[in-house]
Amino acid sequence: MNLDAGQMNELERFHLRFLRQLQSLPDRTAKCGVYILLGSIPMEAYYHLAVLSLLGRILRSDNEFIRELAIRQTEMADYKANSWFIRAAKTLAIYNLPPVHILTENHPPKDKWNHTCKNAAFTNWAEKLTSQAALKPRILVIKQPAPRRIFGGRGYI
Repeated sequence: MNLDAGQMNELERFHLRFLRQLQSLPDRTAKCGVYILLGSIPMEAYYHLAVLSLLGRILRSDNEFIRELAIRQTEMADYKANSWFIRAAKTLAIYNLPPVHILTENHPPKDKWNHTCKNAAFTNWAEKLTSQAALKPRILVIKQPAPRRIFGGRGYI
């Protein structure tokens, strides 16, 4: 589950093109507008959620060796290393979640962990996307009710 920047960009372009086609939006529509209209988040966020979910499963595992490996990798390895556990630790930091050594001491149950991660990701990306949309004057139209926005106040009929 290690994607480099090129692979992530390619996946993101495909995801964004699909969402634009799904909404019948032109290719020039701003990314933040596409995501805001659907209430979706970028593919990068879904990747981060998958990483956090796997990290949660590792920390809840009965395998003591894997848990010790996670702690050792995050504490001893260089933060610039290409280790999966370092990427997971960076992802925790992005969403202001507790670090690995705290999660190993008292790991939350699966449902609570997944809910916490999803909530953190959606909140983080909602803030990013709305701040990006505020910089684009044409996206202000999105805040109006849909029927009035599209047909000048006459509704869909």
